[in-house]
Amino acid sequence: MPCRDAGGAKHELISRSGTPRNETHPLWFAYGKMDGIDETQAVLTPREREVVALIALGMSTKGIARHINLSPRTVERHIETSRCKLRASNQAQLVAKALADGLISLAG
Repeated sequence: MPCRDAGGAKHELISRSGTPRNETHPLWFAYGKMDGIDETQAVLTPREREVVALIALGMSTKGIARHINLSPRTVERHIETSRCKLRASNQAQLVAKALADGLISLAG
């Protein structure tokens, strides 16, 4: 699935086997390839997990932005980056995968 880097260029970050394309790509480390890092916890940053959890609670991008004091565009970027990292095709699948992987919890 093509994802965009910070400069807006599209990249096929993930091979068909589901791993980052090569060890030099920055996301290689996000997939738990570093020693001593739990793979599931290394995938999303704490801010990305927070944004995904707020999506799971039904908040809009603008609502999340107001809630955590970020611009809506920054929230959109966190959503897109999280979606690419978890290889989700939409926000519903992003939330489902994050819940299934234990990255977020809906409990109090």
